[in-house]
Amino acid sequence: AIVTQKVLIVKTSSLGDIMQDSSCQTLKENDPRIEITWVVRSRFEPLVRACTAVDRTVTFYRARCTAEFANFYKN
Repeated sequence: AIVTQKVLIVKTSSLGDIMQDSSCQTLKENDPRIEITWVVRSRFEPLVRACTAVDRTVTFYRARCTAEFANFYKN
């Protein structure tokens, strides 16, 4: 399928917000060709990966945040 647009969600923590956030599902329901990437801390990554609307997760390590984001933007 052709990707119509890419969405990056940066919500690295706050378990309650992650569990309650239905924006990914809504985006995919409106256009299944949207590619969703979510930046999240490692301890919450399994929850985000469980969301079928999320195409990719990027693990955020707070101690290495500058280098991690620089590497992410290169990809």
